[in-house]
Amino acid sequence: MTLGLVVAAIGVGSALLALWVHVRFPKLAPQEYRVAIFHLLGAHIVARSVVPGGMTLFTGRPFLAVFAVALPGLVYVFLSWLWLIRLAQQSLGGGFGSGHSQRT
Repeated sequence: MTLGLVVAAIGVGSALLALWVHVRFPKLAPQEYRVAIFHLLGAHIVARSVVPGGMTLFTGRPFLAVFAVALPGLVYVFLSWLWLIRLAQQSLGGGFGSGHSQRT
């Protein structure tokens, strides 16, 4: 397996984990845009600062670096985007579970 495939698999896997967390624990999702944007900014800080810094702590152990630092950081990024998209859907009156039927 090439490095590109590993990176792609980790990206897809973290997105699927974020989707699972969002579906499994819906009460974790913020109910206000202010809080969702705060999480999005926090995820940006994690992705740009914490993950690269944390990866250097595990220089000799790349497997541990990926699964202890990079994967949770990516899951948080995808989860914060899911939360923001969900709030946008709810404010527009659509989305899953809104009670509106598309049939007339």
